[in-house]
Amino acid sequence: MAHAPMTEFLKQIATGISAIGVPVKFNLPGPEVPEPFVVIGPHFDSDNNAKVGRAITTTELQFDLFYPISADVAEFEDKVTQIKNAIQPVKSISVSTSEDDTLGRTVRRALYQVTKIIQ
Repeated sequence: MAHAPMTEFLKQIATGISAIGVPVKFNLPGPEVPEPFVVIGPHFDSDNNAKVGRAITTTELQFDLFYPISADVAEFEDKVTQIKNAIQPVKSISVSTSEDDTLGRTVRRALYQVTKIIQ
């Protein structure tokens, strides 16, 4: 059974990130789950082409890397870059990093905004 193009893109992202040893979640896990992990977040699609043939859609996907605060900053930045490489090919990637306490403890967090043209 063929999947929707967005489903295939999500599978590509999850497979690429998992291949470098970072678990991928589709919901924020409970506080008992240790970092590192990635949480796939929302996406926005824009179908801005003529409706002839297969639709070409520009998709913007957000996901977050949660990383232990105890890890060296260089290790965290290396992982940020490894994830960028693992999810290729995409049109563009923007990443912002911060410290975050969403999990009930302070962690390093990288928020990725990924744009891809899919059809």
